[in-house]
Amino acid sequence: MTGGHAPVFPSMLSWVVLGSIVVATVVAYRGVTANGFVFDDVHTVARNPAIRSLSAVGTWFSSQ
Repeated sequence: MTGGHAPVFPSMLSWVVLGSIVVATVVAYRGVTANGFVFDDVHTVARNPAIRSLSAVGTWFSSQ
């Protein structure tokens, strides 16, 4: 088959693989929302003004 078109099967296979990964992740972490904050989560997440908006996204991955 010539013409420069990629077969449909690899594209569909990639969607199946992606879907499988999403389903496995959801199944693995399905109970996590029932748990409360632990250790430093209150300081790092609940009381952190830097994560309230996307304007501070540049500082999320750097030390201060």
